[in-house]
Amino acid sequence: MRFQESRRWFTTRSTRSFHRSLSLVSLTACLIASLPAHSQGQVSPSSQTSPQRPLIPDMIADPTITEIDNIFYCYATTDGYGSTPIGYGPGVIWTSQDFVSWSFHGLIMPEDQKDKYVAPSTPVRKSEKLYLFPTINHQVTPVLMKTLQGPLLDLTGQSLDGNNTLTAMPITVAKSIDAEVFTDDDGERYMVWAQRGISHLGKDLVSFDGPQKVVATKRQGYSEGPFLFKRAGIYYYLYTLGAYENYEYAYMMSRVSPLGPWTAPEDDVLMKTNHANKIYGPGHGSVFRDSKTDKWYFAYLEYGRGGASRQVFVEEIHFNPNDMIHPLALTGSSVGASLSTGRREKSEHRCPYNSLVLQTACQYSREVRSCVRTHRNLLA
Repeated sequence: MRFQESRRWFTTRSTRSFHRSLSLVSLTACLIASLPAHSQGQVSPSSQTSPQRPLIPDMIADPTITEIDNIFYCYATTDGYGSTPIGYGPGVIWTSQDFVSWSFHGLIMPEDQKDKYVAPSTPVRKSEKLYLFPTINHQVTPVLMKTLQGPLLDLTGQSLDGNNTLTAMPITVAKSIDAEVFTDDDGERYMVWAQRGISHLGKDLVSFDGPQKVVATKRQGYSEGPFLFKRAGIYYYLYTLGAYENYEYAYMMSRVSPLGPWTAPEDDVLMKTNHANKIYGPGHGSVFRDSKTDKWYFAYLEYGRGGASRQVFVEEIHFNPNDMIHPLALTGSSVGASLSTGRREKSEHRCPYNSLVLQTACQYSREVRSCVRTHRNLLA
């Protein structure tokens, strides 16, 4: 069964249509005010406020990127949602066929959903059902997906409306947030979660059929956003250190199984803040492989400075002959990495907003994206 689904563009509720004209005027003013004084009235690449170009022109975090039937899906947490810059809301979905142009498919949960949703995870297919393991109300919670573009359903198949009875995963060790599911070559599945938790998933995908353990990592301290993947018969466990603009990523290796035993390479820190390139706090992300080139990539959030206005960047992963990972150079220039050819191009995002001003401006500065996020729910 192919996973590709028909696209559904984001639309706002009809109750907001009365405010559309006013919001467009205020948004246009906000966009112009956000641009440097010497370039007001037009937006060009030279008017960017920073040298970085995030993968997607949106304030999103905790990215899970996966390729299914030659389409790249990005599931992410939203930032700047609601009335405050640090607000977060229902997750969003973006897709791309070439990793250069990205299309927005809207919210994965209803706008008025009262449950707090973050860290969406990788979709998992079992029979004819699609499972997702987001953190809902501060607990890893299994849910179903109607399609790869949503919406989310509870385990009985009912749409999430804030009144569903949701049952969290029975996690008893570490911290029940930030889950990811890894499927091994033999079809067995394993879950990892914050504070180094790991276990073998049961066949029903909503329970464990083995002990819950804590991965013994070289570096201690608070950790979240783990990710487990396999390459050339070797398992890699990635985990964060620190938080906010001090995020770092380190990793462990196992040549035996997804449950270890684990060893730490000599140079085990994958990435950290790059002050020269103004990339602060590389955190919660995911690893994915391009099926056409067999190249590996790491998508991660960049926390920024002075508040949660997170963005997503991607860097290519390079392996040594001994299968260890080269520390990643955070360039901020990986937007538009044409995976099928190995080239890097300027990204041509397909902006979801029906305004020429927005279609041009939302690709640039963090201030503009923040303004767009504040007003996006009033736009059709």
